[in-house]
Amino acid sequence: MRIGFFLNGAAASGYTLARHFVAGARAVMPGVDVCQLTDLESPALEGVTVLRRPAQPSFTATLADAYAQPGEWLFADTDVVLQRSVADIVADDWWQVAVASRSGTYVDLAEETSVFMAAMPFNTGAVFSRCPAFWEECRQRILALPALHQPWYGMQLVVGAMALEGRYRVRILPNEYNYPPRTQTDDVSAKALVHYKGPRKGWLLERYGVPA
Repeated sequence: MRIGFFLNGAAASGYTLARHFVAGARAVMPGVDVCQLTDLESPALEGVTVLRRPAQPSFTATLADAYAQPGEWLFADTDVVLQRSVADIVADDWWQVAVASRSGTYVDLAEETSVFMAAMPFNTGAVFSRCPAFWEECRQRILALPALHQPWYGMQLVVGAMALEGRYRVRILPNEYNYPPRTQTDDVSAKALVHYKGPRKGWLLERYGVPA
């Protein structure tokens, strides 16, 4: 298995988070090949394999295209902390793609029944893949979305739809494989992947002493 993260641009903060992500991944899965997925121009992070593809017309289409890699992968955002090995997921050879349920992760649990979240039942900040064709179809479907949705929510909208259509073997994992803390003091010790998404990034920086 390989671990991939997407990182483009040249912002120092992005590369700082990426270094923390790489160090954490290697600590719990020694010897794993960690790869930076990026465009043709962005700087390479030192010490990792760099896989480049041309940028697509929108960010989420670029991301889906980057995920269309052969082999067995965990793809994760750089604000994810890998707390234990995910060999248990890899040992299951049934799935082509595996995503974690959002159930039980909302700050306001009433959001679980909202139309907005029903359209995006999975956060794609951490996904497992053995199926490049899934991501190629995802890319094409993102580009067919209204322009409003393509820059940010496009991948989550399309992955949610594709997972429920049943044409690919998609395993739905418990939220411990993509868990956003509900509060700064949330006990995340039992979670495999903790996702400090959005404003939670400050919690990650403080908890691990990562320079802002």
